Amino acid sequence: MKAAVTIASLLALALPAAAHEGAGGNVGIGVGIGAPTALSIEVAPVPWSAFELALGRASIDEGNMYAHLVYDLDIVRLASGPGAIVPIYVGLGGFVHDHGITDWGARFPLGVSVNFARSPLQLFAEAAVEAVLVTDGTEHPVDVSGFGGVRVWF
Repeated sequence: MKAAVTIASLLALALPAAAHEGAGGNVGIGVGIGAPTALSIEVAPVPWSAFELALGRASIDEGNMYAHLVYDLDIVRLASGPGAIVPIYVGLGGFVHDHGITDWGARFPLGVSVNFARSPLQLFAEAAVEAVLVTDGTEHPVDVSGFGGVRVWF
């Protein structure tokens, strides 16, 4: 059984990566502005879903630390052609925001991305509902944020 698992793992590593819907590989690295303004890293294990990590500031004019980790799932394609694939996605994840008080919460994005067929670039834009679940403060607010940017896929 160990030999079968080892062989299957080696074959999976040897196969060409085809999980991201556009050109490039399965790992996208880029930047986004808005809320948050952050470095964005996305890993796509299959064509219709991805894990996204953002590390940066809570907003472009705020110097407080912010991070989120979200699982995104494509729900419908707005367009699919020889030049680009344009899916709408929903997500579920969590965030941490340190602004003198540390907030931990849930993040629910709804977004759209443009995955180019001949270029490893991806454009993305999303709106997300963020609900604070655990805080050092007294309030547990719910907020809506916007985040958009560009990634290069490797």
